[in-house]
Amino acid sequence: MNDVVTLGETMLRLNPPLHDRLETASELQIRVGGSESNVAIALTRLGRSCRWYSRLPDNPLGRRIAGEIARWGVDVGKVEWVGSERAGLYFVEFGSPPRAHEVYYDRKESAASTMSPETTDWSILEGWRHLHLTGITPALSPSCRATVETAIQRARKLSMTISFDVNYRSRLWPAEKAAACLRELMEGVDLILGTATDVADLFGTTGNCAEQCRRLKDRFHAPAAVVTAGAEGSAAMDEKGRYEVKPINLVEVDRFGAGDAFAAGVLHGYLGGDLGKGLELGNAMAALKFTIPGDALVATDEEIGRMVTAVKMGYETPLLGHVRR
Repeated sequence: MNDVVTLGETMLRLNPPLHDRLETASELQIRVGGSESNVAIALTRLGRSCRWYSRLPDNPLGRRIAGEIARWGVDVGKVEWVGSERAGLYFVEFGSPPRAHEVYYDRKESAASTMSPETTDWSILEGWRHLHLTGITPALSPSCRATVETAIQRARKLSMTISFDVNYRSRLWPAEKAAACLRELMEGVDLILGTATDVADLFGTTGNCAEQCRRLKDRFHAPAAVVTAGAEGSAAMDEKGRYEVKPINLVEVDRFGAGDAFAAGVLHGYLGGDLGKGLELGNAMAALKFTIPGDALVATDEEIGRMVTAVKMGYETPLLGHVRR
């Protein structure tokens, strides 16, 4: 069996170099980013087989997105190509304390937002063992919500395991609407991931990271759950026990995609039957992603392994190596 199928929107990211403002910048850097494809790319770096599905315009922008995902070994052969729709865009203005980062979306009526159960080739799931979804996709449109719902139903019929990352985006939908939708979609999935802030705001969980993890697991009758809480660290729980990791001190270069790198590490451990190891991997991979420009984690097994080892040895700010010559 192949490992992981995921579906959702991937966009072009445009940002001024360094900390320039969008209204004064004379140039923009182009990156490719989407939560689900970020997870797939990170998993392929760990040796997992992954497929990403979406709808893309058959033009240079759509081909740029698919080509960037495929270059890391992710299967994009089932992508639905359409001729008259558009690729989603988002703009990032990087701040520096005390000025926050700003994100501006331009994704309305994108090709991916018109995904529907009727146009999806559901053979995308055949021969795969796990389906990974996020709360971003059902926020895009009613047809996207129906697509996610159908994907879950079909995956269960194929005896696939399912993970769901809450990934709440307040600019896409209000908390009340998100909570109502996700309560239905997430019920009984095999693995739930979320930030402490998101699960508290949407589902009313309280307590420290570990307590919220237990409450999230119980609330949705999920065999496994993972909650991240920034400076508090992260916690995971399954039928074997409870696991916790402390955060890693770092200097931020680019935070976008760090949560997806974390999810990929967790999934790698989960699929290997060791959620505790997955939590350690996710912690290390998220920290590495903070140091790398762009949305995708570009790191080797060796770098990830050295990060995990350094943290176990008690180095809160690990130095992964000396200058390579």
